Amino acid sequence: MSAEFKKSKCGFITKALSPPGGYIRTFINCAQDAGIPLNPVFFMSIGEAYKNGVPESLGDMISPDPSVVVGIRRCAMNATGLVLPDMSLDHKSVANALIEASGGSPYGNAVAAAVTSCPKPRLYKMADYMSCLKKNCVDSLVPPAVSP
Repeated sequence: MSAEFKKSKCGFITKALSPPGGYIRTFINCAQDAGIPLNPVFFMSIGEAYKNGVPESLGDMISPDPSVVVGIRRCAMNATGLVLPDMSLDHKSVANALIEASGGSPYGNAVAAAVTSCPKPRLYKMADYMSCLKKNCVDSLVPPAVSP
């Protein structure tokens, strides 16, 4: 089973944890709400972020100021609707979103079982959390049996 095939089977993770309207729209809205002008680096990074399968990393491109980036990430994470009032991830909601986005596939169930084992996002950075979930998904894929 090729690495690209495995990644495509696990694409539901990004879908499940994306804010409504997607990352680009959410980051633009969060920046506008905070009065942060978007720099050209943000727009130039969009294609690369999606090509590499990490659109959630776009928030890091909004500003060189770490406090601005953390605020933007917090806003985007809140926009997913998968957080508790204290801004920690609601693991039950995350697991349900993963199962739903996977169409109830065994992969969705395997990843849902891993939501609490992945390290919680630090400074509202979802990229590391999502990478952990994607690794769990890829690791759960079993190559089809070969007939003799």
